[in-house]
Amino acid sequence: MLAFTSRSLSTGLKLRLPPTPLPVLDIQTLNEQARPD
Repeated sequence: MLAFTSRSLSTGLKLRLPPTPLPVLDIQTLNEQARPD
């Protein structure tokens, strides 16, 4: 779980997302991973 959280934070930074609460960041990360580019 901690590893997933850290990965989510890293992914969020890579996506250059604005600072957001952790739950929101996780949702954004899941959405990005679920949607093909």
